[in-house]
Amino acid sequence: SSIRAIARREGLHECDVSRTLRLAFLAPDIVETILAGRQPLELTAETLRRLPRMPMAWDAQRRLLGFGAQ
Repeated sequence: SSIRAIARREGLHECDVSRTLRLAFLAPDIVETILAGRQPLELTAETLRRLPRMPMAWDAQRRLLGFGAQ
């Protein structure tokens, strides 16, 4: 499905679907850290959704989100 189709089906705005969808590409160690509740305090679900862009490179994600390179 396209982002537009998903948004229409779920009754959401396309921007919200797009912002949420990119979280599927977070580095696995970032996801594990968040699920364990050990992420930086300022890193909330809303913070993640509101980022203007999410790098695809995992090292860049770690730097952007305050995890440092691993």
